[in-house]
Amino acid sequence: MRANVVRICSLAAVLLLLSAVCAAQSGDFTIIALPDTQNESQFFPGALSAQTQWIASHRHDLNIQMVLGEGDIVNDFSSPDQQQNADRAFRILDNAGVPYLLAIGNHDYDHAEPKDGRPVSGFNRFFGPDRYAGRAYYRGNFPAGSNENFFGVLNIGGKDFLFLILEFMPRAESVSWAESVLQANPDKQVIVVTHSFTNVDGTRVDLCDTDDMPPGNATGDDLWQVLRKYPNVMMVLSGHLTNGHAAHRTDIADNGNLVNEIFANYQTFPHGGDGWLRILTFHPTDNSISVQTYSPSLNKFKTDAGDQFKVPYRNPHLHTGQGKLSGMVRTASDCSPLAGVTVSTNEHSTVTDEDGRYSFDLPPGSYQVSVSATGQSPEPKTETVADGFDTDLNFFLNQPASAPCPLDSDSPSVTICSPVEDATISSPINIVAAATDRNRVRTLKAVLDGKAVSSVRAGTLNASIQAENGRHHLTVQARDSVGQEFEKSLDFTVGAQPPPPSAPDRLSLQVSPAEATIRLGSSAKFLLNIGSDGSLTDIVSFSCSGLPVGVSCAFNPARVKPKALPVTIQLTIFTSPLSSAALTGKKRFYALAWSILLSPVLLFGFRRKCARRIQAGEAVATLAFLLYWVFVISGCQGVAAPANHGSFTVTVTSTSGTVQKSNNIQLLLE
Repeated sequence: MRANVVRICSLAAVLLLLSAVCAAQSGDFTIIALPDTQNESQFFPGALSAQTQWIASHRHDLNIQMVLGEGDIVNDFSSPDQQQNADRAFRILDNAGVPYLLAIGNHDYDHAEPKDGRPVSGFNRFFGPDRYAGRAYYRGNFPAGSNENFFGVLNIGGKDFLFLILEFMPRAESVSWAESVLQANPDKQVIVVTHSFTNVDGTRVDLCDTDDMPPGNATGDDLWQVLRKYPNVMMVLSGHLTNGHAAHRTDIADNGNLVNEIFANYQTFPHGGDGWLRILTFHPTDNSISVQTYSPSLNKFKTDAGDQFKVPYRNPHLHTGQGKLSGMVRTASDCSPLAGVTVSTNEHSTVTDEDGRYSFDLPPGSYQVSVSATGQSPEPKTETVADGFDTDLNFFLNQPASAPCPLDSDSPSVTICSPVEDATISSPINIVAAATDRNRVRTLKAVLDGKAVSSVRAGTLNASIQAENGRHHLTVQARDSVGQEFEKSLDFTVGAQPPPPSAPDRLSLQVSPAEATIRLGSSAKFLLNIGSDGSLTDIVSFSCSGLPVGVSCAFNPARVKPKALPVTIQLTIFTSPLSSAALTGKKRFYALAWSILLSPVLLFGFRRKCARRIQAGEAVATLAFLLYWVFVISGCQGVAAPANHGSFTVTVTSTSGTVQKSNNIQLLLE
């Protein structure tokens, strides 16, 4: 049976390769994309060599014109073994005369530390300008002497293609250089390769998706705002992210040119990625690009929808009369999704869901898009909806989560809520702080006596820290999206021996206030502080139990992602006065009168209906008649509806997978 499966897989691979051969004869051509090969270079160098050997062997029958590396050639370019493994694999392409261009990824910097000044001595030693010296397709680089950014040009089928290779999360000067290349080559079709651009969900990477580099380095969304201006840009290839392995999207840029954005990364698969590579076959006459995913090591294709698909080559100019505009609304301070925010266009509006997402189906055209939330009305954005395509547009509001204490109104500033200046407290100490800033706050860091003790990627910090007896100096430092750094300091004293450390709760829940009095028909609001030890992976949801009749609860937001913790949400308890259902005054009189008038009719009807039936039937009719009167009398006396006055204990529960945490509210209903 196993042999049959192997033969079937091999036959499928042969058939697909034969179809590619036929395509090559019709003027089609192929570009190979190599997703992150870092684990192959370090642990499974044979898989990487198998990829480049397969490419060299099939250069002519597949009409392979170019090989593009999406970054992370190795795990650390300071490692001699990884350097040699990568060099040996790509020497196979050198010897076969196959053109290739390899982008730099975050792991290709020395010691895999791009934040440390972007050191590139190892990368440039093996894949710098000297590697491409004398190759006609290699045309330029930036900065001087480095291949962090470079480009090549090939004539394919009589048309010039420019391959623009950009560094990981490009710096402003690198983006300016890229624009100068695009402006100098308006006659060439452009394919861009950069390590991080498209997200695993088919959107573009934005400031909430990665913290690999400090502010001032372009995210995918930032780079798109530049690339969309150029009519000859047709594709962007990227990798990097590991919480998914394949995604793609297609956009119509400002000049009507179609841009395919394709993400792939298989580094988390067995054997360093199992040698999966991407085969992009361009069909100019059919206006399409076929994308296949193949492993030379396994001699297999991946045929799921995310790994085998077709996209348009050029703008097909669809005429469906409908397009889509979608995106997210989040806080600028900590990227928390904002539910219930109104998003409006010229004549349409919708409200964001609990994940902060919105979506419109709109006729093609240009729209002014605005968002409005309590106390927030940022400047609207202009966006074009393309016929038959989904346009992605995101908003960030300067609306922080509920402040843990009254904050300094100056921007930028840090407020330390706990401990207070010159306080004497016991260990562990609870450090609570928040930042006020017109820009997005990227990080808050608590430094105790010169040593960092806690850090969060958010605008609020809540940490429990052990401290020895004595005098201490605390500084809370903040950094925002434009690179500003600001801080607040104070001194305090620990006056008691710290207790033995205890393991933090995986999920914590505090409710404030813990009790409330509500008049029936009114509502009350509570704040829920939810925290965790960082081990949660499932969405946190909320529920109430022990509610009396006629009382309900609602949470805003209804769900929270683990990465958003700690966070403060709002609980609202609503009531309704059920005991008011009793009949009084004229209503009681009319009900009684109608009951007296109708009772003979009902009784006569029951007796006729049951005249020919057995005695048991008469008993049923009589019982129904008596029950009717019981309800009439009890309704007139006002005892039919239950009362919901009194004191109750309401249990509020937060749940993340199998982890739960509960707290009680004492509720008095008047």
